[in-house]
Amino acid sequence: MLPLFSRRALVLSSLLAGALLMPFGAARAQADATLPLSEGPELYPGEKTLAEAAAKEGVTISANTALGWANWGAVVRAFGQRYPDVPLAYTDLGSTATVTQLDRLRERPPADAAYFYSLVALDAASRGLLSPHRPVNLDRLPGAAKDPDGLWVGVHTLPIAFVVNRKLVKSLPRTWADLRKPEFKNSITYPDPQTTTVGLTLAFAANVAAGGTLDSVRPGIEYFTALHKAGKRPTHRSRLGASAFFAR
Repeated sequence: MLPLFSRRALVLSSLLAGALLMPFGAARAQADATLPLSEGPELYPGEKTLAEAAAKEGVTISANTALGWANWGAVVRAFGQRYPDVPLAYTDLGSTATVTQLDRLRERPPADAAYFYSLVALDAASRGLLSPHRPVNLDRLPGAAKDPDGLWVGVHTLPIAFVVNRKLVKSLPRTWADLRKPEFKNSITYPDPQTTTVGLTLAFAANVAAGGTLDSVRPGIEYFTALHKAGKRPTHRSRLGASAFFAR
C-alpha cells in the first residue's frame, strides 16, 4: 500500500499510477508515463505544475521502497525518466519501523510517500499520520484496494505459495491441513510473523484457512501450535519474494 503525506508526493503517486495501475488503462498512456514530462502529454491536468513545484522544493523521499522488492527498482527508474528535475531518494526501513519514524517526527515528516503492509497502513491511518490524496485511476480499483478517504491505495497483492523441493519431497502438500501430516516432520520452514510483514501475511492466510478471521485469530494460533509440535519452525529471513512455506 502507498500512503501519502504531502502535496509534493502527488508527483510520485501520479507516476505510480501510470507505472503500476495502468493495466486498467491504455497501453499508450503507460508508454507516455515513461517519457520525460517535457516530451509527453500530461497524464492528468496539472501534472506539469506539480512537477515544477516538486522540483523547486527539492528531493522527493519515498520510504520503505527497496529497489529489489515489489518492482520498486523499475518504478524508481521510470520516475527518473518522467521527472528528471525531481531528485528521488528512497529508504528501506520496513513497514513498522517507517510508521514509528513518522509518528515520532509527525511535526516534520521525513517522507513524502511510503510503502506499507496493509495492516500497518491501517495503523498509520488510525494514528493520523497520512494525508488524503486521489491518484490517477483510483476509481478503477475495487473498494478493498483503497481507502475511502484517499489515505492509501493498494499497488499489488502478496501471493501465498508452498515451495517444495521435489527431489526430497515425494508427496506434495496441497492444502494447509496437509502440512500437519507426520511425513513433513522437521521439513518445513516459514517467514517469522514476529519479524516480517511477509510472515504476518502468511499467518493471516493460514488463520483464514483454519476458519479464523481478522477479528478471530485463535484458529491460526492453534494451527501454528500444532505445526511447532510436529517439528515445523519459522525462519527469520526478512525479504522473500512471496509468502511461502518451504518443504525441504
